Amino acid sequence: MRDKKIVFHCCTVYQLIVAIQIKCVFYSSYWSELIISKSTPNSNIIAKRLCGVFDSVVVADNETLDWNAPKMISWYYIKKQLPKLLESSNIKENDVVDEYLFAGLGGFSNAIGQWLMHEHGCKNIAMFEEGASSYSRIYEHAICMRRKNPSIIKNLYYKCFPHVLSVFKKFYFFDPNLCLWDTQSKVIEIPSLLETKSIINPILNKVFSVKECRDSYDRDVIFFEESYYNDGILTGDVELVENLAKIYGKDNIIVKVHPRNKENRFKKLGYTTNVDLTIPWEAIALNIEGMENKTLVTMTSTALISTYLCIKSNAKLIFYTSKLNSQNQRVLYTAEVIKKLASLYPNIIEEI
Repeated sequence: MRDKKIVFHCCTVYQLIVAIQIKCVFYSSYWSELIISKSTPNSNIIAKRLCGVFDSVVVADNETLDWNAPKMISWYYIKKQLPKLLESSNIKENDVVDEYLFAGLGGFSNAIGQWLMHEHGCKNIAMFEEGASSYSRIYEHAICMRRKNPSIIKNLYYKCFPHVLSVFKKFYFFDPNLCLWDTQSKVIEIPSLLETKSIINPILNKVFSVKECRDSYDRDVIFFEESYYNDGILTGDVELVENLAKIYGKDNIIVKVHPRNKENRFKKLGYTTNVDLTIPWEAIALNIEGMENKTLVTMTSTALISTYLCIKSNAKLIFYTSKLNSQNQRVLYTAEVIKKLASLYPNIIEEI
């Protein structure tokens, strides 16, 4: 199968973890290239460490242009701008690419897909999950907009130059039963990281330097902060942690702060918080002994959702969605996923 070529695109560390798992499980015999957006934290370091997992790894500078601007949907602009960013790609001029796999709704993923479809004859487009949002109605709205556009002109344009969100034929999920929308495609279940731990764990440990982690997650309770505070969305999470301290004891709690939040509100209040902000939680969790004895708490943190989705951990998960003070639509969509998750696995996941 080495004559078969596939291309992955990732722009977050979680997407990278999922892509590595899919590559190892479903495409181990294929020649593969991974394109990492430069905006991904530590993209250049990660790229070097992934050589050997993928046959070719390219870091593409997606920050020089606004790839979500309306004009960047146009093949005319993509053809003009994208090749400059993919000069180090090992996909040669006459190469045919058999499949393109991506996650997320961003314009840069579409640009890469357009390039592969029009320049390299790629006829198979697939998506893979990027966490809780992939299961939510956020995706339903975005994809329906591409598939059922009311504009006659845009529909005619998309027939010749289809957007990748309108032509994907497969969608990879860790838990297809959780999906709240109809993908109108073939749905494939990804085995959990725990099932392939002997293969995936050494890779993740190397790629993300997990063994160098300076944090100890030996407390009974781990609270997961969210990035909403950085976005100006108040959820009441500080008050929740203060209440948890009254129940479990302050010394029994570690707060895993979100890397996007510039202010460590919990450290100021005397709580133990993590120091390493670049190592993804999913990679850390695979190395924690006795995870099944811990209680993981949050309001709507997607990291906690992925603890069950991609690891299938038996840790007790508690979501305090009823404490939410926000009416932000993104928060509410995530809360819907949590509600469905709790209904599917009531013995492990509790929604309060």
